[in-house]
Order: sequence, then C-alpha cells, then structure tokens
Amino acid sequence: MRSLYNRFIRVLDSCIPLRAGCCAQLSAMSHSSLCLPMQSPSNLHLPAMRNVPTSSKRSLLSNGSLSEPSRKRANIQGKPGKYTGPPMAYFEVLQNGCFGRGRCLFLFTTSAAYLFNVPEGTERLLSEHGVRHGKLQHIFFTRGSWDNIGGLNGLILGLRKAGIGDLHLHGVPGISGMIRGAQHVCEQAGPPVRIQEHYGNEAIYEDCNIHVHYLNLARKEGSEHHTASPPSQANYAYLIRVKQKPPKLLLEKCVEFKVPVGPLLGKLQAGIDVQLDDGRTVLSADVLEKPEPCPAFAILECADIHCLNRLLPLKAFGHLLQPDEKLYAVVHLTEKEVFDDSGYQQWLGQFKPETKHFVLNEHMSPCKPHNEALFRFNVQLNRVSKNIFPFLHVSTYADAPPVDPEATIMSTEPWLRFALRPNAGQTEIVKPTFNASALTDLIESDSDVVKEIACFQAEADKHVVNEEEQLPSLTFLGTSSAAPVRTRNVSGLLVHLAEDCSLLCDCGESTFQQICTLYETSEALAVLRSIKFIFISHMHADHFFGLATLLLQRKLAFTRNGLPYEPVFLMCPQRLPSIMVLFKPYVGDLGELCRHIYTHRSKPMNASSLIALKDALDTLGLKRLQCVPVIHPMGAHGLVITTDQERTIVYSGDTRPCQELISAGQGADLLIHEATMEDNLNEEACTKKHCTISEAIGVGQSMGARFTLLTHFSGRYSKLPLVDSKHDSAPVGFAFDFMHVSLGQLRLLPLILPVLRVLFRTEYDQMLQRTERTTLRKEIAQRELMSATLT
Repeated sequence: MRSLYNRFIRVLDSCIPLRAGCCAQLSAMSHSSLCLPMQSPSNLHLPAMRNVPTSSKRSLLSNGSLSEPSRKRANIQGKPGKYTGPPMAYFEVLQNGCFGRGRCLFLFTTSAAYLFNVPEGTERLLSEHGVRHGKLQHIFFTRGSWDNIGGLNGLILGLRKAGIGDLHLHGVPGISGMIRGAQHVCEQAGPPVRIQEHYGNEAIYEDCNIHVHYLNLARKEGSEHHTASPPSQANYAYLIRVKQKPPKLLLEKCVEFKVPVGPLLGKLQAGIDVQLDDGRTVLSADVLEKPEPCPAFAILECADIHCLNRLLPLKAFGHLLQPDEKLYAVVHLTEKEVFDDSGYQQWLGQFKPETKHFVLNEHMSPCKPHNEALFRFNVQLNRVSKNIFPFLHVSTYADAPPVDPEATIMSTEPWLRFALRPNAGQTEIVKPTFNASALTDLIESDSDVVKEIACFQAEADKHVVNEEEQLPSLTFLGTSSAAPVRTRNVSGLLVHLAEDCSLLCDCGESTFQQICTLYETSEALAVLRSIKFIFISHMHADHFFGLATLLLQRKLAFTRNGLPYEPVFLMCPQRLPSIMVLFKPYVGDLGELCRHIYTHRSKPMNASSLIALKDALDTLGLKRLQCVPVIHPMGAHGLVITTDQERTIVYSGDTRPCQELISAGQGADLLIHEATMEDNLNEEACTKKHCTISEAIGVGQSMGARFTLLTHFSGRYSKLPLVDSKHDSAPVGFAFDFMHVSLGQLRLLPLILPVLRVLFRTEYDQMLQRTERTTLRKEIAQRELMSATLT
C-alpha cells in the first residue's frame, strides 16, 4: 500500500500544474464594447469587453521570442476543472487614505496579484511590499476620481520598463485615453503596455483564481440601457470570491474504483469526471474530500448619498454568495461623512457579527509610515545633522496599538494584511521592523561612525549662519531620476523666498505626498499656499506627473482655511497643456488654477506670457526669472533666479553640460545641477543627454558658481552617489530627499560626504565593486574588438 501511495504522489506531481493559470471570462459587460481575443497561446476570450490597445506589439527579444515577463504571462493558461483556486490568498493595504495618501490595496494569490485603485505613489510602494510587476494583471477602480487613478501613468511606466505586455483595467470607462497621451513623455520606458478596459452594470469577471461581481453604485441617468457612467461618475463595489482550491484526493477511493495511474488522477483532483477504459465513469466527487467554501470579501467606495441609495438594496451581499460561503471582510473606502450617515450605519447592521469592517479615509485612518525604508534612511541622516536632515512628520513615528481581533469595525493602517487562505480571517500588520531608537543605538555602537559624526558636528558648531543667509533656503522633495526608488522620489525642489512665499522647481509624481510626509497637516497646507510659482523644466514624466494632484490640493489648502484662491504662476513647455487636458475628465479644468508662462526653445515668449512673467517677478519679489534652453529633449529649460538681495540660484533641470546655461548663470551663488550618472558611465550619460558627476561639477567651475549642489541621481545610487575622492575638497554638495539647507549652510555639505561613506560603507563598497566589474567588462570588450580588427 505504501509503494502504491508513493506511485500516486509521483504521478500527481507530474500531472497537476504547479503554476496556476488564469482563464479570464467576463459577462454582461458594456453593450457598446467590442469582443476581441487576447493574443496568448490559449487564445482566451473576454466576452463583451472593450479592447483599447495602446500598442499591438509584445515585448520581444532580438530573436523574435517573448521577453521573460511576457512569456510568463503568455503561459498563464486556463486550467480545466472546477477546482482552480490558489492555495494562498490575502489582501494587504498599500495606502490607508490618511492625509496626503490615497486609498489602495492589493489581493495577492499564488499566481497573480490584483490591485484596487492606483493613487500616486503606488508604483513606489509595490516593490516595498514585494509585489512583482509580472504578477500584476488586473486593476479594479472603485470610483473615477483622480485620487484613485493619479498613479496609473507612473505604474504603467514601471510596467513598460519591466517589459509587461498586457494590463486589464476595470470600472472606469475611457481611461486608456489618458494613458495613450501620457506614454509619449516616458523616457526610455520600453514598448507600450496594451490596455484592456472592462466596465458595465452588475457584471461578472472570472478567472482561475477569483470570481468578481461588479456592483454599480453610480447614479442612473437616462435610459435603463445606459451602460457606462462618465469617467468621473463611475462608482463600483466589488464582491470578490477566491475560488475553491483542489481538495485532497482520496487515494483509497481511487484504488477502489480502479483508476489507473496516469493523467486521469490530475483530472479528478481538478474536479473533472473521467471515463475509464472499461466504460465506467468515475465522479470526482466520489474520490475527493469535501471542498472548502470560497472565502469572500467586498470593497466599496460610496461617494455620496445618491450612491448610498444604490447600496442599500444590496443588503449584506448575501444573494451573491453560496449557502456555505462566508463573507469575511468588507473594506470601506467611503469618506467619514457618508460612513457616519444613519442609512450607511443601518446597512452595516445587516452584516453578521463575524464579518470584519476595515475603514480607509482621511478622518479615520492613522497617519503611519507607508515607506519604511524612507523613514529608516531619515533617522540615519538625522543622526548626522538634525538641522539639514530634519525628522519627518513626528506623529508618523508613533507606535500603533495592536490589532484587536474581536473588533468588527476598525480603522486601517498601511501594511495590514487579512488572510483569506489559509487561516481565513487572520489579521496582522506585516510592515518591516522599524524602531527609531533601536536604529540610533545601532549607529552609536559603531565607533568609526560616531567618530566621523563628532568631527563633522565640531566643524558645524564653528559655522554661524547670519540672518541674511537664512533665505533663500531649499527643501528637496525628490532627488531621483526617471523613476522613484525606496529612499528617493522623482524630481521636486522647493525654493523658500520668504516665510509665506516659495517657488517649486519640477513636480514629479507624489510631490504632494512628500510634502505631507515632511510636514504635519497645518504646516503642509501652509506650504501649499506659499507656492506662488511652479517651474516645469521639460515634459518627461518624472518632472510633471505630480502637477495635477499638487494643483488640486493647493486649491483645497485655501478652501480648508476659508481663504480666497490665488492662482499660481506656471512656467512650462508650450505643449504641456495638451497632455494635462487628457486628465480633465478626472480633475476638471486645471487651467483655471494657473497663470501660464510658456517656454519654447526656438520662439520668444508671447505677449500674455511676458505679462504673467512680469507679475510673477513682482509677486515673488525677484529681479530675474530667466528660462534657458538646455541640451535635453522634450522642450528642456533651466531656470535662473535672482533675488532683490542679488542672490542668484541656477537650476539646470535635465541637461548635458550647456554653455548657454553657464553664460546665463555666471557668478551664481548656487548651481543646482543634475548628476545622473557616475563618471564611469559617460557614454550612457551622453546617449541619454544627462551629466556625470564630474561633468556637473565642471559646469559649476566654468560658471564660477560659489557652490554646486548635485541632484537627480540614477536609481543605482539610492543611498549616496559614487564620487571620486578628487572632489572632496571642492565646494560641492549632494542632495537627499527632505534635505533642508539655506545658502549659509551650504559650506557644511562637503563635510557630510565622508561621514556618509562610513555610515553606508557596505553600500558604498558594493558600488565600487560594481564599477570595477563594469570597467573590466568594457576593457575586455575593447580588447576583443581590437583583436577581431587585427585578424
């Protein structure tokens, strides 16, 4: 019997696919949509779906085969049988809706991940939560608001870089138009992602992992045959059931029914009845244990009272569940005003006591760290200098109370994970271990680091910043190039000219979140109101994808304090509004919030721009605001600022070493210059029209700038850039996210780099080794080329 059992196990291992597939089916969808098959080996059909390809290309290798991510997706085929569910499933909160954050979570299964809403910052958080791009196939939107879709273009940029071919978007009609328009401003992003849209009334989506009911909460307009709400009015609840996993095969029963060893065993375990050679039919139900009920949970965002009227008839979703199935949780993305409504509370009372309710909104969700790596890095830098690297918003360091397993309605913090299989109903906070005092103690235990910090602080104590040197001052909100990394966001720089007056240079995605991370709520609102002028250097995504959110939140900052709105001056490339207008269905007319000053590389400013520029100079109290064409695509310009006190600051944007910028900024007090690459990557810098560190320092020397501050570093340098020691004595500093420095403190920055080399010596040594390997590979390639030429 034991040997027979082992034979059965070996056969099962060879017959049952280890990788779960996803046979997508969609029914009762939009009457106006077009049914097209997905182009994969399984030729899976999605009935009544709207197929909106942004590109017909798949990510191919040079030999014509699919790239690894696309190949993996192409191999996700439909599994036959009724038991196709994953052995593991849980949902986890990415953003909890506190001030400055959106409301977003993902469902993780063994073979795929499903995302619910994509607010700004989602792409950055997914990697920290361990969700690989190759697993992400479907995004469900609860409402067509900018708060829910603001990070979609940034996420798709990441998917393009990973070579992902297809993505399914559920719930918001017409959203692919925004994506198609924005894909042209993504530098070095790879082939476009092909978008499939799904939306409709009371529809069903199904694949091998999950079964999803669409529940349309949007206000009905016109005919009953109206199939899709306008994008901004789209509002859905989703009931998600995780499909049954293959139950245990009863080997004794298989022997009793004389089922031969072979593929028939795999079919039986998948729930498929089989016919034997002697003509007998063996029912899968006769040889399988009783399957477990499907765990289910719901996600909804009730936008207003009108949507509440559509929600009440749904009762507790009981009509959508099988008799033995259990609704384990309901995730509420509903604002507090609607959540507290008596009708909504009455609807909540219909659920069984064992159903957990998780609430995500600004007024009920605690303000907690979402990017743990960012906070760890901030604590380390703060130990070096408390003035230059201030602690982030202090309340975010507070310890959270443990999750009460008996509570039925609870506020939700990021990193909350709710298990659906196994251990259905289990709740835990899975964030990485982070304790500021423990991290500080670890630094104090390293005598080399403590010695370097003491030397720096002794020098810092000798420098006294005069009152006239305190302004202008700088706060860096993003110092990474192209894409965010865990410790650096994409471009954003605040230049403080007075207590209530500042200008913003570039506005990458999540710039508003960075402000809310650094400042507590009232301070963040004051900072938003203080921004009188925004400069967008060029039309690459990492420099303006955060603009729509910042403009909307800036308007709210006036509204919350009962103040009349003051339009902001927006200096940007002339073509930028043609991209921003694609966001209009979700954000309204952003042009009403700005006074435009258009830049053009070959044409002078028009009359209206010149008038707005003069008014901006008066508002900011500046003598000069000069945009300078630089050597980079997408209408790139630098900016020269001169204050009434004759202090000049030059901001390069993205560029190669540019003589026109050098001439315009002669004798500047401060040059803020991009330094994307290390010196060893000069060829790559030339190709991409960026600068190496030495090239950027050379620009400062040619300009005669008193100090050069470098930023816009490649993601290779998440902690600190790789700098040749020959620059250690130069008047040069390196920017970090949330670094705050006045002109009078600039002379301290060169003293910080030696401290950081010791503090992060492991990472620095790894970068040196990587550079050595790169240099060696280049030398070998050159020798092989020379050898081939000689022969």
